[in-house]
Amino acid sequence: MENQRGAALVIVLSMLAMTLVLGLSGMQSSLVEERLAGNYKAAVEAQMNAESVASEIFSIINEGRKDIFVTNGDVFQSELAWAEFSALAESNSGSCQSYSNRVACYVRLTEAALGLSGGDYIFAIGSVVNDDVVVSESLPVVVEVESRGLIRDAEAAVTCVGATCEFFAKNPPTVIDGRDYYANVDTKGSISSNDVNPSGFNKAAYIVPDGNVALGNSSVTGEKIESAEDYENYEGLDEKWSSAEARVKEDIDRLVQLGKEGDGRITYFGQDSGGGVAMPSSGIVVVDNVDLFMDVPGNFKFTGLVVVRHGSLNFSAPQGAGTIAVVGAVIAYNSTVNMQNGNPAVLYSSEALNNVGATSGSDGLSIRRWL
Repeated sequence: MENQRGAALVIVLSMLAMTLVLGLSGMQSSLVEERLAGNYKAAVEAQMNAESVASEIFSIINEGRKDIFVTNGDVFQSELAWAEFSALAESNSGSCQSYSNRVACYVRLTEAALGLSGGDYIFAIGSVVNDDVVVSESLPVVVEVESRGLIRDAEAAVTCVGATCEFFAKNPPTVIDGRDYYANVDTKGSISSNDVNPSGFNKAAYIVPDGNVALGNSSVTGEKIESAEDYENYEGLDEKWSSAEARVKEDIDRLVQLGKEGDGRITYFGQDSGGGVAMPSSGIVVVDNVDLFMDVPGNFKFTGLVVVRHGSLNFSAPQGAGTIAVVGAVIAYNSTVNMQNGNPAVLYSSEALNNVGATSGSDGLSIRRWL
């Protein structure tokens, strides 16, 4: 029995040591699980931030408060990451919605990039920030969207694509203005900066890269784009002219086809319409392979979109003097826009284009795919 003295103490100490090891192991496991849970929580929160800002900018775009950022994709890295994307958003606030922990941008890819085909997208990334340190960032949220409008955009008051384009005007008071006017601007009186929509997006005055432009001393406000190089250097655009030209021609061809098919949104003038026709006061007018003389009284204002393909649009006021104005936009393909008669004006107006359904306007953007 004397040899067994202290055995109980040894056994108790062994059991205590084992319990301590088990306790430490359990504590370590709990700490690991706590960190994993924290990381998971941060990852979920970052992803939720990305989803929420994507939904937010979608609504803002439909309210007409964001313009689209056009790029061929070279501004992006091989994949979207928080640091680069948030920096891009800061320098393009007109197309992006940015917060300290979430960022989204409205982007048009003119070429395939990031594994996506060309098109219109919302890109969004979220993060979790602690003491100015990003502890987690989300996977990119990509939403492919499309406009419910009949054209994707009008980038100038007057746009003509094709080598046989001609754009003629003469001395003041002829006006070509790319500022974004209210649709109800009074063109009979003196037009001022108060008629410009402060929430709008100003465009170029005209885009005629391949044709003949002769405007004399007309009053031109906005960028004058007379070459592909001018277009590609235009601030806010990152698109090759060849891509933009193809897009405009596609929009024109679509509208001509809809006009031929009798679409109720379009007033169509083709070869059976004759040379002199009465213009509506608003809407979408398509002039296809004819010469259209705007047979209108003086002080006439058309609100909406005029499309000309292989024809001409001639401003004149045979029934009286006064201003003949287009408030909206004119887009043409291998055609002539002649503003040498009367006191003509073309004033860009996104509101006018939206009102007639030419561009998207309110609730005009729809989700094609949520990727």
